Amino acid sequence: FIYNIAAETKLPIDVYEVDGNHDRITIKKEEALTGDSFNYIIDAMLRMRLREVKNVKFIENTYRPDIAIMKVYNKTIALVHGHHDKKNNARNNLNDFLRGEEYIDIVHMGHYHQFEVNRGNCIINGSVKGSDNYSLDLRYSSKPQQMIVVYGDDEEEVIHRITLK
Repeated sequence: FIYNIAAETKLPIDVYEVDGNHDRITIKKEEALTGDSFNYIIDAMLRMRLREVKNVKFIENTYRPDIAIMKVYNKTIALVHGHHDKKNNARNNLNDFLRGEEYIDIVHMGHYHQFEVNRGNCIINGSVKGSDNYSLDLRYSSKPQQMIVVYGDDEEEVIHRITLK
């Protein structure tokens, strides 16, 4: 996906990654240790496969492996998986957690919805793989999907939901 976008656009592409509960190594969440994540293997493979692609740059997380911070125009955006965050207070909690080092305007997290919370958006993204057995057992289902958010320098934002299958 990253390779195809990079080849089509030739524009610079910054890649941010965050750890989440779905990339843990153990099946039982009670046995999972912080840092036991397949994400490190996936990250190494992505970097290796994309090392010759000149317009792709991997951005390191400043605070924690499960929080990425990006700047787009005059907005500061936090990227999180969402397993430590609740949609109604994610932005406020992240601002409290960062203690003024950053001021988060918008939070991007997993699953598809969009709503506004206290002067800022929390944009919830879908899963590329769609529903798994765990979510189906809880009677949740969704098609594989991903969102593209385009920000303009004039406070405009356009959100595209892309269904992958």
